[in-house]
Amino acid sequence: MLSTLRARLRAPDSLILGALLSFTLSGLCAAGAPEDDPGTYIPGPRKFVLFEKGDLGVRWVSHSAGGGDYGVHAHPGPEGLVVSVPAGAGWGKVGIFSPDPLVWLDGTGEEARSTTTFEFEPAATSGFVVALCGDFWGKVPGNDPGPPVISLNWHASGDGGAPHAVIATSLRSGSDSREIQDLPPACPPRVQFRLEPGRVVITAPDWPDQVLRWPVIASGQGFRVWAYTQCREAGSPVEMHLKRIELENSSGSLAPEPRPAPGVLALPRKTWFTSTDHSIWEPLGEAGGDFGAFAHFEDTGLFVDVPEGHNWGITGILSAFPLVPLDDRLRETPFQFRLKFDPGRTFALGVAFTTIKTTRYWDTKTGSAYLIRSPEGPYNLMVDAGPYLNMTRRVPEGWIRDSWDGTLVIRIGWRFMEVSLPGGATVRCQGVAFEPGQSHHVAIVSSVEIQNQPARFLLEGVGAGWETPPGMTEIDRAALVDFDDFDVEAYIDALADL
Repeated sequence: MLSTLRARLRAPDSLILGALLSFTLSGLCAAGAPEDDPGTYIPGPRKFVLFEKGDLGVRWVSHSAGGGDYGVHAHPGPEGLVVSVPAGAGWGKVGIFSPDPLVWLDGTGEEARSTTTFEFEPAATSGFVVALCGDFWGKVPGNDPGPPVISLNWHASGDGGAPHAVIATSLRSGSDSREIQDLPPACPPRVQFRLEPGRVVITAPDWPDQVLRWPVIASGQGFRVWAYTQCREAGSPVEMHLKRIELENSSGSLAPEPRPAPGVLALPRKTWFTSTDHSIWEPLGEAGGDFGAFAHFEDTGLFVDVPEGHNWGITGILSAFPLVPLDDRLRETPFQFRLKFDPGRTFALGVAFTTIKTTRYWDTKTGSAYLIRSPEGPYNLMVDAGPYLNMTRRVPEGWIRDSWDGTLVIRIGWRFMEVSLPGGATVRCQGVAFEPGQSHHVAIVSSVEIQNQPARFLLEGVGAGWETPPGMTEIDRAALVDFDDFDVEAYIDALADL
């Protein structure tokens, strides 16, 4: 296990590709016990104790910033994590965070929820920040939680009066905050963040429920967890006694395929690859990969089989022209890219979207998706848009074997990207820089976590097109179809029916 970690640490940044997906220690540990790992996709009710007895274990990393020093000011023990920051230590940020996403929302509807509970010792707590964030910390000590983030910042008044409590949300495009009024003076014994589709509910004993609409919270969006001290005013002392962090999840229903209004045709999709028509694709081989040696076309599609011992072994195909033309329709509906693989002959692949046609797509990609079988056991489903912006979900090998039909769906939306295995796991990453005006080439390649590992996939089909919005009318459709598909007569009839 340690040799695996060392190999990942040595991997060059420009070629590391999917290696980020299991760099974190929690991913390494969880591989042997998926039922104990909140980052593994297992539908149904699940409960976890994420933190207790002051033990960082494999899920947590210490946090020191703004004058705070975990090694000096933090005292982990059987009763939890006790932090005592004296006066004169700047903003005194000391605590813990999870480098891996631990909180996930699965599915839609009323049953879809994820509740994170932070337990404190009120008498020993004068200030704290608790947060859920999407950004990866980038292995840079001292970073605060990055967007998308929702946080609660609470401080006692110091004179027995009303405390100061602020809820803040932040995206890459801006931030918002609200102050909570009329709270009891003491620290609450517990604070809960309950995620539901499109909103978060923050609760605490004797507090009014705080309900925030936040579209970031959707099926497949993961969140890293933070808890730390922060002074209300720089240089003032602050204390926190964090006893436990718990997580409870409940899966919702799977989202149905969007359907238009009765009598309205769905938006068309183009077929870009079949076993008999693949003329728009060019061979790709990089970093030890070789199309001539490791790839060939069969009756059912493109088979890529890279044996071990070939560096990163990147082998596959690159579109000769852009297949993902993004325009203002992106503000209304996502663009969907749908791939079909033979599940029995596929265990390591990546799909990348780049505005520049290059076989070294990893240097120019806007975003990429991966499905890779880990040497430790599970598969890793990932969206990667750079070292600070990536999300990984582990999928049990048994689910892939028994339930996956080989379909991989990638949704590209207004500043987000999502990859899903229909009927199973979804991974969504907010903040990916997809915007109107871009046109993306597509690379479909073998991909491995660790240099010199084998990779294999059999690609059977590729289709793409704008996603049909639920309840789409004929007038809506007229604004979303390509110019060549515009039906003048149907549009005039729809206008006449208004």
